[in-house]
Amino acid sequence: MADASVNAAQDRPTSRHVGSLGGLWPFMKPYGMMMTAAGIALVLTAMISLVLPLAVRRVVDNFEIGEGSLLDQYFAMALLMAGLLAIGTAVRYYLVTRLGERVVADIRKAVFERMINMSPAFFEKVMTGEVLSRITTDTTLILSVIGSSISIALRNVLILVGGLAMLFFTSAKLACDWESLREADSELLINSLSMMCPFEPEERQALLEAPSLVTRRETLVTLIEYSLYSGDTIQQMMQ
Repeated sequence: MADASVNAAQDRPTSRHVGSLGGLWPFMKPYGMMMTAAGIALVLTAMISLVLPLAVRRVVDNFEIGEGSLLDQYFAMALLMAGLLAIGTAVRYYLVTRLGERVVADIRKAVFERMINMSPAFFEKVMTGEVLSRITTDTTLILSVIGSSISIALRNVLILVGGLAMLFFTSAKLACDWESLREADSELLINSLSMMCPFEPEERQALLEAPSLVTRRETLVTLIEYSLYSGDTIQQMMQ
C-alpha cells in the first residue's frame, strides 16, 4: 500500500504555470490587512535598501572635512537608516511568515473537512498515503512559496526597478546618447573638447595653430595628460 501511495504521488501531473497559484486567493483574502501591512513593510525596506548606500557614501566622502559635527550627522543618519532597515525587515518577515502559516492552516482545515465528508468509495480508489501527502507535503510547499519565495522575489524586483531609476536620475550623464558620440566626426569631437577644456591662453593658441587634425589631437592629449600628472583632477578639468 505504501508503494502504491508513492507511485500515485509520482504519477500526479505537475504544473509550471504561475497562474495556478491563483487558487490560493480565497484563502488569502481574509487576511487583507496583514497582506497590506506586509506590502508596506516590503516597499519601505526596499526603499531603505536603496537609500542606505547614499548615506554610507556621505560618510566615506566626508572623512577629510574639518567639521566633526557634520560627519557625526552623517554617521547618525547612516546608523538610523541601518536600524530602520533591520526593523522593517523583521516586521516584513514576521508578517509574511504569519500570513503563510495562517493560510496553510486554513488549507489543511479545508482539505481535512472535505476528506471526512467523502464517501467510503472514494478511499477505495485513493490511497490513504496520497491523502496525507496532500495535507502535509503539498501544503508545506505552499508555505514555502507564500512565506518566503514570493516576498524575496518582490523585494528583488523592487530593488532592481528602484536601482535602475536611481541610476538614471542621480547620474544623468550616463543617459547621454553614446551612439551619437560614436558616429560623430573625429574633427568635431577634437575641436569641441579643445574648446571645453579650461586650458591657459597659450595652450589654446597652440591648439588653434596646429597645422593638422592629427597634430591638434596629439597636442590635446599631451595637455590633458600634463594637467592630470600635475595634480589636476578630471572633475576640475571638465568643469
